[in-house]
Formats: sequence, structure tokens, C-alpha cells
Amino acid sequence: MFFAYMYIIIDIGNSITKVATFEGDRMSKLTKLKDNEVITYLDKFKSCSGLISTVRNGDLTQDIQKNCKSFLSFKTSLKLPIQLHYETLKTLGKDRIANAVGAHFMYSNTSNLVIDLGTCITYDFIDNRGVFQGGAISPGMGLRYKSLNQYTATLPLVNPAGSTPKLIGKSTEKSIQSGVENGVLFEVIETINQYKSIFKELKVLITGGDSLLIKSIVEYEKNGIFAVENLTLIGLNQILKENVKA
Repeated sequence: MFFAYMYIIIDIGNSITKVATFEGDRMSKLTKLKDNEVITYLDKFKSCSGLISTVRNGDLTQDIQKNCKSFLSFKTSLKLPIQLHYETLKTLGKDRIANAVGAHFMYSNTSNLVIDLGTCITYDFIDNRGVFQGGAISPGMGLRYKSLNQYTATLPLVNPAGSTPKLIGKSTEKSIQSGVENGVLFEVIETINQYKSIFKELKVLITGGDSLLIKSIVEYEKNGIFAVENLTLIGLNQILKENVKA
């Protein structure tokens, strides 16, 4: 049985769609679906409130809203539980906004740095007043591997090491793995240290990307760093709640 207070979050990615159900603030189920499976799966949720976030154009959002008329599409014009102090709102990624909202929901009385390890690495800072101040965007690990192969004449395309590479690579493959993976690790750690030197009470939330890299960062830093796998979905749920308040 599904209750009226259940919220449905639909996160449409490049190749897969995540459908998360929330009972209030608690995520009760997460399902990953192909496009042709989404509508059938959503039939049971028509009486619930929902929010759709997508990174691609296509008919899926329209099809969902045709079948589930109460579902909203995530736009920056929706009411947000945080403020956005950003100069180019039109180019601010929805995932960055959702991550910032999720971080502020989890730790509302402190400053938060969100690090999303995806295709790109994004660093997003939310102050203790709930104001998104901006951050940084850097190439992710996969992009770094591909760029070394595509923009040089002789370097091969190398797979991730599978464990933290040694600092000194003894072959071209291992040297690339050390440069890419240790480079990302050192970048992230030094960025955290720079933020901590300015903001003494800081929570760091790491999401997305490679679980091994996240583990390495958390183990290296430990204090005040949290791996939050579904931070984007948590943030989207809070945005939905903000827009369906009675």
C-alpha cells in the first residue's frame, strides 16, 4: 500500500533512470530503470507527489507528466530551501543545486563542502546560513584517462588501477594510473584542506563516482568527512517538499 505522504523522485541520467521513493525524509526504496520500464513502474504512484530531474532532452519527462500529472519538473524557478548566490544560474547544474540542498538539509547549522566525483569533479560550498556560494569544476578521473590517450601520440588508454596506485609508477601504464588517480586524490585532499583553513566548522560530503576513491579520501582525512551515496536524491526530495507544502 502507498500513502499520500510518499514522495517520488525521478532522476533521469544519460543511460539509466533512478526512481526513489521517500516517506517524509526517509528514502524507502531506490530502483534503477531503462526508459521503456519507467511508465509501467510509475503506474502505482499516480496519487503521489513527484519531482523529475533530467540531464537530457527527450520525451520521457513529457510521458511521465502525461501519466502522473502531479509530477513537477525540476527548474531553478522552483522554490528552494537554500539561496543561490551564483552569477550564471542558467548554467548551474541541477545536480549541484540538489547536492547543495541535500547537504544543507543534513547539516543545516554549519558550512558544507560537497564533492561530487562524477564525469566532472564538482566542489560546491554552502555556508551556515544556507547560501550556495559557488565552487569549482574539474575533469573527473575518466576524462583524465581519455584525454591522455586522445591528445597525445603514443600514450595508451589505461583502465583504473583497482586499488590506490603506488606513487612511483614502474611502467607507462602504472605511471598514468599514478598520475591520474593519485592526482585526483591529492587534488581533492588539498581542496578540502584549503576550505578547512578558511572555514573552521566545515562538513565535507562526498558523493558519486568511484567508491574506491571515496574510501581513500575518507580514510585519509577521517574527521568531518562523510560519504553520502544518494545525496542528489536526498536534495531533490527536499526541493519537492518545499514545492508541495500545504
